[in-house]
Amino acid sequence: MIEKEEFENKFSNFKKTVNTLKNAIVYAKKNENHKEFSMFKDSVIQRFEYTFELSWKFMKYILEKNDDETETRSPKQTIKSAFKIWYIDDIDKWFLISDYRNKTSHAYQEDIADDLYYKIPNFFEEIQKFYESIKIKYEQWYFRQNKKSFGEVFK
Repeated sequence: MIEKEEFENKFSNFKKTVNTLKNAIVYAKKNENHKEFSMFKDSVIQRFEYTFELSWKFMKYILEKNDDETETRSPKQTIKSAFKIWYIDDIDKWFLISDYRNKTSHAYQEDIADDLYYKIPNFFEEIQKFYESIKIKYEQWYFRQNKKSFGEVFK
């Protein structure tokens, strides 16, 4: 069973990372001709990395709290489980996101970083869809459980 306070804390942290990635993407896009663009690009990539980490760990948290039998030992197992119960709808894109996360976190290669930078907005859309899905599902769950809305958590 999901505890309200624990969920709100984890969801709030997840929301913050989603927003920091969104802001970095927007800022970097506006400054692609700036002489310091490589730093902006690196910031987007780093924010992508920790947003993905928090995404799959949040999936894991929800899955484990709702079903003790769910396989969640690794990001890919967690993604498979989240796909099976409709938390996400594009498993191939999530696997690609995970693969890129692995490529960039172990060694820096300029060509991979450049490729990833231009893919991140598309990846962000998928992460955003997961965030919105959880927001809607758990807002409804809270309402049913407590006979009132806890929408403030999601603003």
